[in-house]
Amino acid sequence: MSMRVKAAISSAIIGLAASAAWAEAPDELTLIVNRDEDSATYYLSMPADLIGPVLASDPALLFSDNGRVPIEEFRRVGSFDLADDIFDNITGSQGGDAFAFEAMSMMVHPTDTPLPFEAPWDAYTAIAVCTVQYDPDKLVPGLLQTYYGGFTDQISGDAPLSLHFPETGRDALEIVVHRYESGRLMGTDVQVLDDGGSLMIETGKTVAGSGWMRSVGSWLGLL
Repeated sequence: MSMRVKAAISSAIIGLAASAAWAEAPDELTLIVNRDEDSATYYLSMPADLIGPVLASDPALLFSDNGRVPIEEFRRVGSFDLADDIFDNITGSQGGDAFAFEAMSMMVHPTDTPLPFEAPWDAYTAIAVCTVQYDPDKLVPGLLQTYYGGFTDQISGDAPLSLHFPETGRDALEIVVHRYESGRLMGTDVQVLDDGGSLMIETGKTVAGSGWMRSVGSWLGLL
């Protein structure tokens, strides 16, 4: 795990204090993208039973032999390597240059206790490997929402950023996209994610160069 990802994770832990209370049921697929001048982080919320159709990943990576998420193992060893394996097929590009994302963390939460998921600080809570005691009967695919955070420092400037999804044979899906720049909301829209399609993340005329750490400091200053 790179030093920049470790720094982003540390900032995410600090940012937990800025999260709101529990939310209404989330949209089925929600994407949050936060860009700085030379880096970007994206957070994806999706039902666990869409791991195969959306990510072209084997759900068995997440669920143990008894068909449940081994939540105690998550707490013991973290979920960084697992997140890399499950979300590896989502890649990015800018101006024709392709790159991969490095996982910050991932977590699952029962859909009947939904989390807010509209802003980066919401995502900090959602991807944290928490200590909440879940009913084991709820740790199955159809009752879980998956939350993931991925980071890259392979972008620059204010050119649009594209996220590319694998082709799996699924139907087109709608996804809610929240666009942030240095912690400031730039817009929210609903896009259609075709099978094997891409999401184009537009930016403002310039991406503010305040940097991740200063952005977190600004958010905390609002408390």
